[in-house]
Amino acid sequence: MRPVSLEYLDILWKEYVVMLSASHIGVVAAVVVLLFGTKRLPELGSGLGKAITNFKNAFKESSDELPAADSQKKDEVSNGGEVK
Repeated sequence: MRPVSLEYLDILWKEYVVMLSASHIGVVAAVVVLLFGTKRLPELGSGLGKAITNFKNAFKESSDELPAADSQKKDEVSNGGEVK
């Protein structure tokens, strides 16, 4: 599976946000307020922000590890399958 770049995800995000009109956002906001109440909304926002941050950090770490894994495989092939 080919990794997805952050730039591609950013473009997709912008395209989907543009598709939402003010009335769509208002309806979604009203439903969220009705479901969770106004007291829990700051907790939900904080949790969502932390989840997004953790996802981005994990994505960056995995993309940083990919070149190292590829070079390790090349070393194994060139050494006849022996791991140093």
